[in-house]
Amino acid sequence: MNILVVDDEKGIREGCRRILTSEGYVVDTAENGKIGLEMVQSKPYDLLLVDLMMPVMDGFELMEQVKKINPEIIMIVITGFATIETAVDAIKSGAYDYVPKPFTPDQLVAVVNRGLETRRLRIKAQQLMEERDQKLLEVAKETSKLRTIVNSMGDGILVINQEKQLVLWNPAAINMLHLKEKLEIGRNFREVIPYSTLVDIIERAFSPDESRYTTLSEEITLPPPESRTLMVNVSVIRDEKGQELGVVSTLRDITSLKEIEKVKSQFVSMVTHELRAPLAAIESYLNAYLTGAIGNDPQMNRQMLERARQRAHSLLELVDDLLQYSRLESRNIKRKKELLNIADIIVSTVELMKNQG
Repeated sequence: MNILVVDDEKGIREGCRRILTSEGYVVDTAENGKIGLEMVQSKPYDLLLVDLMMPVMDGFELMEQVKKINPEIIMIVITGFATIETAVDAIKSGAYDYVPKPFTPDQLVAVVNRGLETRRLRIKAQQLMEERDQKLLEVAKETSKLRTIVNSMGDGILVINQEKQLVLWNPAAINMLHLKEKLEIGRNFREVIPYSTLVDIIERAFSPDESRYTTLSEEITLPPPESRTLMVNVSVIRDEKGQELGVVSTLRDITSLKEIEKVKSQFVSMVTHELRAPLAAIESYLNAYLTGAIGNDPQMNRQMLERARQRAHSLLELVDDLLQYSRLESRNIKRKKELLNIADIIVSTVELMKNQG
């Protein structure tokens, strides 16, 4: 700790320097207020011992100037005119305490130690405030990053605390659930979410029987006019001690996927029918040939086998068409248009379906 003694009496200056140096402090001296002010401007001090009555610049003016430079410096007044009025004026000028002349070394050390302890506490408080501000800034930055990430997600996010209050959401969730009213942190999620199916899933996540599971996943369908299908995943949030803090719900719009699944199902059904027709015809021709139902006429037998071959060929063409469709989806094929004889297509189709009539 650095101490500056400002007094026009050399004996006081040197006495204070020796006493305080023996206590382990770094002590400088100045013979008047002007020199003392110059020293404060050039070097940081923690405590000033200031005589009130000095030539050139007195103690009151010195304290006023020092407050402008560093208001955190502890200033203790040394005065031979210790009255209540003097003490009040000194305190108004920024003094922490005062020591009346004459004083003993113990008196001086005691008041200086109190002042420096106050200085240490002020420094510590300032450090703590700076650390707090820095941490708050870091938290604000992290919160801003988290908010940016959550808002940019395509999936809807709803975070609900243990008191079942809505604490975090993103625009995707608002759009999926058509939450037109302005959301507010702290509102009960049941008052905000208009769909009972979603409310029921979230409520189940809070129940003791269900909360032991990591995630609850279910598909829900929103009622008309939207008729959207959402995949809902609700997970319980726990701290490092396993204490439940709430739940986070992620919503994914799978309406288009469900439509694709429906189209695929219809496509598979159609393809199955188209494959069954020629296979049934081939089986019918072969059964007729093997059982002798068509007699022993070689020409009739050849005709049956020829028709079976035609059906097998049409079956291979259907498989080729399916492979072509697969290539079209992967965009690995060049399309080429050509003229077709529609009459030939009709005749071959009638011939193909004739056996099923």
